[in-house]
This record gives sequence, structure tokens and C-alpha cells, in this order.
Amino acid sequence: MKTRFSQWTVVTMVVMLMLLTACSGGSEKPAAESPKVTENKGAEATETPKVEVKKDPVELRFTVINDGEAKNVEPIVEAFHKKYPYVTVKVETLPDYNAAVITKAASGDLGDVFQVLDTQLQNFVANKILYPLDDYLSANQFKFDDIYPAMLRLSQVDGKTYILPRDYNHIVIYVNTTLLKNEGIPMPGNDWKWDDFVNILKQTTKKDSSGQFIQGGPIVDPFFEAQWTGIVRGHNGSLVDEENKKVTLSDPKVLQSLKEYFDLFKEGYMFDAWSKELPKVDWTEGKSAFMIAVRPGIMSIEEWAATAGFEWDVLPFPELPERRAVGSGMSGYGVFAKSKHTEEAAALVSFITSEEGQKQFETSGNSIPVLKSMANSQVWRDLPVPGKNMDAFVIYPEADVVSELITELPLEVASIVRSKLREGFNKYIDNSSSLEDAMKAVDEQANAKWKELSK
Repeated sequence: MKTRFSQWTVVTMVVMLMLLTACSGGSEKPAAESPKVTENKGAEATETPKVEVKKDPVELRFTVINDGEAKNVEPIVEAFHKKYPYVTVKVETLPDYNAAVITKAASGDLGDVFQVLDTQLQNFVANKILYPLDDYLSANQFKFDDIYPAMLRLSQVDGKTYILPRDYNHIVIYVNTTLLKNEGIPMPGNDWKWDDFVNILKQTTKKDSSGQFIQGGPIVDPFFEAQWTGIVRGHNGSLVDEENKKVTLSDPKVLQSLKEYFDLFKEGYMFDAWSKELPKVDWTEGKSAFMIAVRPGIMSIEEWAATAGFEWDVLPFPELPERRAVGSGMSGYGVFAKSKHTEEAAALVSFITSEEGQKQFETSGNSIPVLKSMANSQVWRDLPVPGKNMDAFVIYPEADVVSELITELPLEVASIVRSKLREGFNKYIDNSSSLEDAMKAVDEQANAKWKELSK
């Protein structure tokens, strides 16, 4: 369980995302800055003149996924209160987060600002939980062009902005440089290829005389969505035929990409984190050359390496056979549609994404600024330790791809794909089905649902 928990923690720190209650100012303090108020007049948004008047105290409830994220946002809340001293921010966490958000929203008891994972955005929008931010952002001259495009794409539904991203995330490969050195393998550069990755996996996978793995490839969740969908796109495959409203997992290019990926598990060069029995080749013990993950959790990467006594570095995801495609994902913050303080709540969401807010957020070390203008900032580049290849986290943004399951499919259809793909994978791994037949079965069930929804 230790390995499983560690990998899950690192790969999904879009979910390990980590406030103090700020107090409003006293009567001797100068008038607080207030967000610009927006009015909807047709397609236009106008702003009222800023008037220096005392504001009535406002308390915002800020709902985050877990205690770790609450710790991450502490400095943001403090900085926000200095800018808006009439606003008190009260942080809360929810167990079983996604289900709890739906329940709390239905009762009107959800926080004014709350955290949203990219895979849940459509669901929350469909349930009318989120307040559209575009009018507020327009009135306050929000700089959309400074946000990495993939992150912005994951913040919107049908062209409307419902959340703003908290950070920039695309998949990278953490490398055990000590293990590579001991095996006589040179450290690849940022331009490495998929074949380089696979060859190193094969060179570094070893068994003892009894056939037990003593060194091997990464232990990962095969269906970490940004990972497997990015691999498909890097083979010029597409999971969705939008024109004909069909899921296309059985398309030849998709099949080829999935076969190359699944075969790494089938042949013992990568390991399914959710298997009942796992080999003892845990990255945390220095027995694996690679860990496939994202920036959140990098502080743990350093801690594990220090404890196990090995050196590490990081590389961008390797260029895939047909094109460079890097799976991307995010979480962000939105405003509860029933909030009584939408202007102040939107101000907090916007502040998190501002340069000032991002500087505060990056002090945790576990994230990358979502603003392109901060790509070279030492605020994050020297954490957790200086001297690492931090370019890996921001290089090739033009190659970022987002999951078509999130952006192109109805929720019910995407849910079928996610659940049935795992079944198909298991059947292929245990040789009870060919990959083509397994993927055709997924297509048939998903497309039957899509057809039903289209009536």
C-alpha cells in the first residue's frame, strides 16, 4: 500500500492541492480596494467608477480539496486580505470532495469559492453550480493571453469561463540519475524520444535468479487521463469523431498507440499501481529509473531521494512517434452560483491567478505558475533544490494536449469510456480478449449511449 499511496499522491496532486482566516481591517485603516462591479447590458460589460468608500465586512467561505491545499493557499489568503481588508476568508475542506460539492450545492451550503478538478468541470456546469466569470474578468481587464492555452481550455465550457487555473501542469518524467549512472546510461536531453524512454526501461529492468523483479520501470495508474490520452494524440490518434458523434478507440491509429502503451505493462516494463501484487521496484526506494508524474509532489520526490540515497532530475515527456504531444491537466477555482458575494468571490479567484497571487502560491514548491510571463521566475525554479532541469516543466507548451474525454464528450459517454476502458485493458493483459475486440466493445457501449442522448 505504501507504493500505491505514494504514486497516487504524486500523479494526482491536481488532487493533493494544499488558509488561514483573515481578519477585516479596523476603522483607522484606509478604505479598502474593491473589485469592479459588472452589469450585464446585452453583450457588453461595463464597470462602475471606483469610489473610495468604506465597505461593509464580507466573509467568504473558501472550500478546498484537503488539508494540503489549505496549507498551499495560506500565503494567498494573507496577501488577498491585505488588498481587500474588508474581506475575511474562511477555509474549509470536504471529505469525498466531488460528491460532497454536489450535495452541498444542492442545499445551498457550498463555499463562495471552491476548488474544481478538470474532470469535474462539465459536471458542475451541468448542475448549474458555477457562476460564469467572463463579465467580471472583462470588467477587470483580465489578461487571458498570459495563461497557458491548455489550462485556459480546461477552464471553459462552450466558450464560457467558469474557473481559473491555480497552476500549470503537464506530464514530466522524473529520473533516478544515480541508477542511470550505475547502468552506464547517459542522461537524455530535453529532445529525447519515445524510443529512448522504452529502451531505457528495457535496459534497467532486472530480475533475480528466482524471477523476481529487483529493478524496474515505473509503477503508475495506466488510466491517469492526461497520460494515456496524450500518448494517443502523439500517434496522431483521435478518441472522438466529433462530426459523426462517435467514440473511436478501435480506430487503427488509436489501437496502435494503446497497444504500444499497454504492452509495456503486459511485458513487465511498467506496472499497474492498482494491481493486487506489485513488484518491489518502488521509486521511493531508488529501484526504478523513472516516475511519470506532474509538478505537484516534487517536494516529496526530493524527500524520497534523500532518504533512499539517490540523485534525481526531471525531463519533459518524450516526443512520441508521430508528433510531440504532452498530456496536460489542472485544477482551479470557481465561484458558487448561489454565492451572495459573487464580486468578492470572483476577486479572490482572479487574485489567485494574478502575478501577485501566483508568487504567493509558488512558495509551496509544488506548482508551476500558470502565467507564461513567470516561466523564468526563480520563485519556483529553485524549489525544492536548485540545479535541476526546471525547463522540463515549461518547455514545449505548444505541444500540450487536453483529454478529449473532458472537452468533446457528453458526461455520460465519457464515464462509460473511463470505466469500460479499464475492463478492456484487463482483458488484454490477461489474454482473454484481443485489444481490437476489447476496444470495439468500449466503442459500442459508449456510442449507444451517445446515440441515445442525441435523440
